[in-house]
Amino acid sequence: SFRYKPEFEGNNVSPEATLTWKVTPDVTVYGAYKTGYLSGGASNPSTVANYSTLADPTRPFLFDEETVEGGEVGIKTSLLGGRLTGDLTVYHYQYDGLQVQTFDATTTSFFTQNAGGARNRGIEGQVRFRPTPELTLRLAASYADLKFTDFDGAQCYAGQTVLPAPAPGAGKTSGACYSTGTGKARYMTGLRYGPAPFQAIAGISYETPISADWGIGVTVDGYFYNRTPAWQVAYSPGGVPHEVVNASLRLNRLDDTWQSAVIATNLSDSHWYAPATTDKPLGTPGDITADTPVPRLVTLQGTFRF
Repeated sequence: SFRYKPEFEGNNVSPEATLTWKVTPDVTVYGAYKTGYLSGGASNPSTVANYSTLADPTRPFLFDEETVEGGEVGIKTSLLGGRLTGDLTVYHYQYDGLQVQTFDATTTSFFTQNAGGARNRGIEGQVRFRPTPELTLRLAASYADLKFTDFDGAQCYAGQTVLPAPAPGAGKTSGACYSTGTGKARYMTGLRYGPAPFQAIAGISYETPISADWGIGVTVDGYFYNRTPAWQVAYSPGGVPHEVVNASLRLNRLDDTWQSAVIATNLSDSHWYAPATTDKPLGTPGDITADTPVPRLVTLQGTFRF
C-alpha cells in the first residue's frame, strides 16, 4: 500500500481601499480598489488512482492559492422621499490561479485544480419604486463577462479526441484536448464560463388590508436568462434563453400572528436545457449529467407565530 501525505503552506496580505462621495443627501457615488485571496490546499477525493509512480505522488491532490485584483465604481440613489431607490455598479477583476472543480468519472471523485487565470467584468443594477404604500415595482439586471484568460490544463471529457501536441509557436484551439507527453489536457483559454451572462428580474408586489384584522398580498416575479456557456463538454446541448415566472398569494392577520399562502414556482412550466456539468459517473463516452429545471410547483404554506 502507499500512503499519500499532501501538504500546503501559504500566506497573503490583501489590501483594499474605497472612496465614497455623497453628491447630495440622496445620491452617493463610490469607487473601490480590491484584492482578495483564497488559500490553496489538498483535495479529499473519495477514490484515487495509483499516483505512486509519479515524481511527486502527492501533487495531483494539491491545488494552489487563488488571488484576485481589480475594482468597481458605482452609484446609489434614494429619491422621491425614499419611494424610488436604485444602484448601479460596474466592475472588473482579474483572477490568478482561479480554483475550479473537476470530476474524474473513472474514479467518481471530485478534485480542485487551478486555472491559470480568468477575467470577470460586468455591470449590474437594480431599481425599486413604491408609487403607493401598497404597491411595489422592482427591476434588476446584470451582464457578466467571465472568461478564462489562461487555462491550459483542464480535464478532457470522456471520449474526447486527443490531438497531438502542436509544434512550438503554433496556436491551440480553445476547447480541444491535446497530448502532453505524460497524459492529456484540454485547452480552455479564451472560453467563457459561469452562469448565463445576461440575467434580469422584474417583479410586482401588492399588499393591502381587507378588514380591521386581515390583509392580503400578491407577488409576481419574472426571471429571464440568456444562453448559458457550455464549455464543460463539447456535445452538451448547452443552456438556451428561458423565462421563469413565480407568484404567490397570501392571507395574513395584520398583527403577523398567522398567515396562509399559495406559492407557485415556474408558473408557466417553462422547459429548457441546462449545460452539462460532468461526464456521467461510470458511464460510456457521450454520457453526461446535467441540472434539470424545476417543474411547475404549487405549495400551500401556513405560518403561526406565538
